[in-house]
Amino acid sequence: NRSFGIEIETITDVLDFLNRLINEEHEHETIVIDSLSSLERLIERHILKTKNAKSLADFQYGQGYQMMMPLWEQFLSKIMALRTQRKLTVLMLGHYKEKRDPNLLGDGYQQYQIDLYEKATKLLVNSCSAVLFADYKVDVIHQREKFGQEVAKVRGSERRLFTDEGVRFMAKNTYGMPYDIPMSYDVLADYVREHF
Repeated sequence: NRSFGIEIETITDVLDFLNRLINEEHEHETIVIDSLSSLERLIERHILKTKNAKSLADFQYGQGYQMMMPLWEQFLSKIMALRTQRKLTVLMLGHYKEKRDPNLLGDGYQQYQIDLYEKATKLLVNSCSAVLFADYKVDVIHQREKFGQEVAKVRGSERRLFTDEGVRFMAKNTYGMPYDIPMSYDVLADYVREHF
């Protein structure tokens, strides 16, 4: 990717690009980070190069991951400056990972979480106005088949944005949105506008 004449290949390139968006005149109203997982790989590559290591596993007790946090904090401070000083809308896309969470009252369960180092996830989630989980809402009907056997059949499915945390996934919003909304920019924008 090239933007502002910057070839973006390292975390330093990303931070330089964000600085230019903060400090130079431009007509952009929205920035999309696609994806946070790719950004984390750039941060990891930077740590390995500066510490002359082959893998984060070369560091004891998760120290390699801890070394990533100052770069995540620099990235986030620039994102916050874009939001507050330049009034840009910032969308950050992330991939998910499944994590088994223990349940003190019974069986543990799988939850979809952002595929990042946990402290980086917490840092980013706490700074966001909304964390949305995209999934399908499936409409299932139950039919009696031959010999009285009940069969579940999918009648249809719709791509939805889930806006509030459930047991299955991480999500939140500060805009007063219902639990799930259609996966539509216009619908999402209407809720945000209505909130303000």
